[in-house]
Amino acid sequence: APNEEWNDVVEAVGGLYMLVRDGVAQSNFEATNAPRTAVGIKANGDVVFYTVDGRKTGHSIGSSLVNGSRKPMTIISVACWRLRPRDMR
Repeated sequence: APNEEWNDVVEAVGGLYMLVRDGVAQSNFEATNAPRTAVGIKANGDVVFYTVDGRKTGHSIGSSLVNGSRKPMTIISVACWRLRPRDMR
């Protein structure tokens, strides 16, 4: 790899948006509600997965990315990324 720090990586996960950076919720995101999945890293190194159900009328409307960045802050994330699985529709 061009950056030697990656040479020993065996597994990795990619994310689309960084929702929380250095403990600060980011806010320049789309406002539409949809199902969301994110992964966060707490200050002690614990990894937290966060999922919001959506698109079920009368049950769940999902979350915007802005709201999705605020919730991980309540679980004290230092960093949080939105995960985006392949469209399974």
